[in-house]
Amino acid sequence: YEVYKCDHPKERTKFISKTACPEAPNPTTTCPKACTKEYNPVCAKLGNGKYQTFDNHCTFEVYMCEHPKEMIELISKTACPEEPPTIACDIACTGEQDTVCVKLGSGKYQTFESECSYVIYVCEHPKENTEIVSRTACPKEPTPTPTCDMACMDIWDPVCATFQDGRTETFGNDCELRNDMCGRPKENVDVTKGECPKS
Repeated sequence: YEVYKCDHPKERTKFISKTACPEAPNPTTTCPKACTKEYNPVCAKLGNGKYQTFDNHCTFEVYMCEHPKEMIELISKTACPEEPPTIACDIACTGEQDTVCVKLGSGKYQTFESECSYVIYVCEHPKENTEIVSRTACPKEPTPTPTCDMACMDIWDPVCATFQDGRTETFGNDCELRNDMCGRPKENVDVTKGECPKS
């Protein structure tokens, strides 16, 4: 004590006793309990990340006082927006085959092996407008047929085509030959520049 007084000559101190000082009690915070029942809601974000609506600012302050270590943030002076319930889409489908054809929101058609698998799709895509169009597999889209009427330049640049059956034919240019071959794409043709020799 004498050393402390020497080190702090300007500080006023008072000697109380020759025993250790009693431990000071921890100050207790008294949280207000009485709030009016007035409904003037506020929305707060709690420490767990969830949002909670309090009836009024007083009940919010009481909660903050009772949870001093929790990170709480006042979001708005209105009620929190209701969160839509989360839907579990992990439905267990049986192996039953009840195929359905569905028209998707994109306008395309898709075959589902069962109505159950379609229900899962709807669950996972809640904003997409879909519709069952038949209880069978969707028909396969026809393979687009190639266009065989390309506009050819009126240029004489003859080519000679020798077909699989041995006959030959002269075409005015490559474009005219391609138009002719378009209708029979699997046929092998030998092509040489110039007119076919006259037999």
